Amino acid sequence: MGGLAQMPKSNVENSFFGKAFGGAVWLLSGGITRVIIKTVVLAILARILTPADFGVLGACMTLFAFTEVFMQLGVAPALVQKENLSEQDIHTGLLITVSLSVLFAGGVFWLSPDLASFFSFPDLQAPFRVVALTFPLIALGTISGALLQRNLKFKLIAMIEVSSYAFGYGLVSVSLALAQWGFWALIVGQVAQFVLRNFLLFV
Repeated sequence: MGGLAQMPKSNVENSFFGKAFGGAVWLLSGGITRVIIKTVVLAILARILTPADFGVLGACMTLFAFTEVFMQLGVAPALVQKENLSEQDIHTGLLITVSLSVLFAGGVFWLSPDLASFFSFPDLQAPFRVVALTFPLIALGTISGALLQRNLKFKLIAMIEVSSYAFGYGLVSVSLALAQWGFWALIVGQVAQFVLRNFLLFV
C-alpha cells in the first residue's frame, strides 16, 4: 500500500523534472538561435549605421535597464516562486507593476531633456520618450512571462524571444537602416521588438 501511495508523487516529480529539462533545452536552443540572428543582423547594421547611432541605442537601453529594476521590484520572481498563487496575487502584482511602469514612463518623458543633457547628447530626448511609452506594455508582458515560467512554458517563451528579436531587429531595423533612418532604425526596431514580445507574452 505504501509503495502504491508513493507512485503518484513519483510520477509528478518525473513529469516536473522532465518538463523542466525540456524547458532548459528550449531556452538554450532559443538563446543560441538568438545569438546567431543577432550576429548576422549586427554585421549588416554595422555596415550601414555609424558608431554614434549605436551609441544612441546604448544610452536608451542603459536607461531602460536602470528603470526596469525599480519597475518590477521583485514582483515577477515572487509570482514564480509563490507556493500557492491566487488570482488576487496575480491582480495585485499586475497592478503594482503597471502602476510603477506608468509612473516611470511619465518621469522619463518629463525628464528626457535633463537625461539627454546628462548623456551629453541632445538628440536623445525624443528616443528616450519613445522608449518610455513602451513601459506599460512591458509591465504586462513581465507578469505574463512570469506566469509562463511558473507553468514551465519555456518552449513558448523561447519562440517568442526569437521571433520578436528577428522581427524587431532583423526586419524592422535593417529595413529602416537601408532607408537611411540613422539611429531611429535601431530605436524603432527595439520598440518593435518590445511591443511584439510583450504583446505575445500577454495574449
